[in-house]
Amino acid sequence: MARCFTHYWKNRTWEDHDKSGWFQRHNLEHIAGNLFFELGVGVGDFVYAVTVQKGFLYLGGRMKVEKVATQAESDEFFGEQLWPASTHLIASKMASTPMRFDRVVPETLVERLNFISREGMVQMPLLFVAPGRLDKQALRGVRELTPESAGLLDSVLAGES
Repeated sequence: MARCFTHYWKNRTWEDHDKSGWFQRHNLEHIAGNLFFELGVGVGDFVYAVTVQKGFLYLGGRMKVEKVATQAESDEFFGEQLWPASTHLIASKMASTPMRFDRVVPETLVERLNFISREGMVQMPLLFVAPGRLDKQALRGVRELTPESAGLLDSVLAGES
């Protein structure tokens, strides 16, 4: 059964990619990081690119992992030197969504998101620092979503035409 994960992008990375304009014309086809192997992210799993800005959760897009690759394999696959990381995830082009940098997840959905700990236990919802303001550290790194929570993020993606 496929597992689902969030992958946090630093605000600077988010903003740089938004300004480049390249991502607005493409689906989420690649993510690089140093925690995927450790968490067992593999072929067939789904990864959601997210960030938190000013207390709001932004959802860039979703990809289905088609290949788990090394740095050298990814550089060769894409024909350029990519961001250095221990693990690169390459998307199935048929199962990835367009990237958007202005897609805010409604607070009512953010409050319902749950995650699975490394020990397999469902964790409590995310921490808010004030009403409607998510803690900026709440989604750092890579976190495994419960299937229900992945469905909530999918509903945000599906709500667009």
